[in-house]
Amino acid sequence: MNSVLTSTSLCRPVVQDKGKKIVIKNGRHPVIDVLLGEQDQYVPNSTNLSGDKERVMIITGPNMGGKSSYIKQVALITIMAQIGSYVPAEESTVGIVDGIFTRMGAADNIYKGRSTFMEELTDTAEIIRKATSSSLVILDELGRGTSTHDGIAIAYATLEHFIRDVESLTLFVTHYPSVCDLEKIYPEQVGNYHMAFLVNEEESEQQKGSEDEENPEFITFLYQTTRGVAARSYGLNVAKLADVPEEILKKAAHKSKELEGLVNMKRKRLKSFARIWNINDSQELQEWSIMCETGHEWIDHF
Repeated sequence: MNSVLTSTSLCRPVVQDKGKKIVIKNGRHPVIDVLLGEQDQYVPNSTNLSGDKERVMIITGPNMGGKSSYIKQVALITIMAQIGSYVPAEESTVGIVDGIFTRMGAADNIYKGRSTFMEELTDTAEIIRKATSSSLVILDELGRGTSTHDGIAIAYATLEHFIRDVESLTLFVTHYPSVCDLEKIYPEQVGNYHMAFLVNEEESEQQKGSEDEENPEFITFLYQTTRGVAARSYGLNVAKLADVPEEILKKAAHKSKELEGLVNMKRKRLKSFARIWNINDSQELQEWSIMCETGHEWIDHF
């Protein structure tokens, strides 16, 4: 074994015959940890999944923030524990799983005439048929191969099936905030997490030329799983790291801000109309009518 993985960086896992759980304290990806060498740069992450408690993690966060590496880490440690190996973690308790089912990556299958989305759904359908309550299921960005509305609908319905019907231990990576609403419906079984990051607002401000000019935010990845939902994916930051021309980045940032404003306006209007629909007081309705006639911002008022 590579000298980087010393006895002090490994632990002997506890493997349980009964009960489904994956508990890992400060686990590390065994391959990435070795590749980083002696610099000790890998950020460890803990996992706590249990059949009778929280058994589903919905993971959001910025692109390149470490989501895929984290879920692969959990899968690899689970496999290593079950084959009798020491694992890269401080402590680990793993229940026997009857299978580890994963749906990751995005690629078509030109030989079978399948699009990327068809490949994605074919793999997912196979997992749905075979996974049991004793399985570990890992789905990475399900629904990204089609339109946003269809993608959200498929991701939401599929994850709810695993939560409610299959009852497997599940790691679900997504960029769809709507999917995270499942935590409210199944609060005991589901937890929302994101890969932590910092937005460097000062550097972003320094890059702005005029007040009307938009630029991608500067973000620092912390590679640490944290409670809560990441509201944005910061895809423009990745475009900047990929050396996309500055002119395109500025145009994209401006368009992103514009679309974000439209979405927020629609949300405000829906919230306001819902409030108005439930008004029973005639005087309050009259006040609303007056504000509309005078052109006041009744949306913000409500």
